[in-house]
Amino acid sequence: KYGEMAPSFTSKIKGLQYQDNVDSVFSGGISYTLLNDANSVVPGTNISAGKFNIVPAGSIIQPSNYNIQFVNGLLTVNKAVLTATVVDTFRTYGANDPVFRITYTGFLNGDNVANITPPVASSVATSLSHVSAYPITLSGGSSANYSFANNSGLLAIKPASLTVKADDKTIADDDNLPNFTSTITGFVNNDTSTILSGPAYSVSPYFQQDATGTYTITPYNLQLLYPDDYIITYISGSLYVTEEDEHGKKGNNRSRNSSTQITQSSTAIQNANGDASLGIALIYPNPTRATVNINLGNANLSANDIVITDLLGRIYSVKAVKKIYGNRFELDMTTFKTGVYFIKIRTGNTFKVFKILKQ
Repeated sequence: KYGEMAPSFTSKIKGLQYQDNVDSVFSGGISYTLLNDANSVVPGTNISAGKFNIVPAGSIIQPSNYNIQFVNGLLTVNKAVLTATVVDTFRTYGANDPVFRITYTGFLNGDNVANITPPVASSVATSLSHVSAYPITLSGGSSANYSFANNSGLLAIKPASLTVKADDKTIADDDNLPNFTSTITGFVNNDTSTILSGPAYSVSPYFQQDATGTYTITPYNLQLLYPDDYIITYISGSLYVTEEDEHGKKGNNRSRNSSTQITQSSTAIQNANGDASLGIALIYPNPTRATVNINLGNANLSANDIVITDLLGRIYSVKAVKKIYGNRFELDMTTFKTGVYFIKIRTGNTFKVFKILKQ
């Protein structure tokens, strides 16, 4: 085999008579020469793979009783095994494949990659391939002295980075919440078309009309057709609620202390001067499956005084208010989803916020 030392050559001699032997016929015994197909002499070390003639020769002692006929032998040098292995690697979804690296085991006689025609590594994965692991296979490769044992590797496609940044918004203090939007960066392969829904948004602290300040808009729950292809980072934006003057113009932002919270209680009553309750408030039944009755004692109500919101600050139509009897009204929540809702009622400069659990 290639890389091994040549064996010691021997001969079979036929025709010796009486007590004759090699030493009595040949002076100095028999010598051997290796010849290739071009009849060129081949050195006995680092013999390449292939077939070679073993040519015997000897000096005959004279006078001789023999006519000598030399017959060539054949040396077969087999190819050595060279193991080629693809190194496992990775790339990001949407990127091109890296240059695949191959390692070799089994080079002999100081050989290296320059002494062979290397195999070619390839993968079925493309820039459109989704996050997963794909085989890297080897094909081709040739050498006069080596036969190849090719081992596949793995290409791991990892998620790309996607950033969802909530856009800043500005509204007046008596406006409803705006339609929130986001700037999304990082899509590859035109994957904007794979958005199934979202993102959704939460507002913190809880938003109430007439409460100026800066709120945090937090995006979440962007739903993709192939969610494993991206790692999503959500970045909050700001909602600036400004005071609107009596002419309907937006004034300057009033700072909102981080310790200030919007009260969401079924009994708390607060007005612009911090005065106490204007009367006893009754709400029943609570929790409810359908109709809720709210009685504000000595207040006088109209539909324009009522705002209905949920935990995310979404505002619902006052059409759910079915009947108003001065200081009392009925709210039909039959079509509302299960959850917590807040009823905000204006009575002059005073506001009441009721928390209602819809079952």
